[in-house]
Amino acid sequence: LMALAAYNLGFGHLQDARDLALEMGKSPNIWSDVRDVLPLLQQQKYYQQLTHGYARGNEAVQYVDRIRTYHKVLNMAIAPATMAQFGG
Repeated sequence: LMALAAYNLGFGHLQDARDLALEMGKSPNIWSDVRDVLPLLQQQKYYQQLTHGYARGNEAVQYVDRIRTYHKVLNMAIAPATMAQFGG
């Protein structure tokens, strides 16, 4: 999930979000913690202190959420066919 966010947002901005998460007492290695921090990259209060500055963190969160949803839909479509194929 971090890789998807980095692809959408840029690695530097993701690193800023991870650094900010750490400063806020959250884990920079847990997606849910970084996900909570990403929208803050749009707020002047936060982006002024970041190495890479302003970023549209909400867009990265939406991007990752949409891919996760699509993945779930694909799994629901594939699972019944796979079960039938193997006699399940």
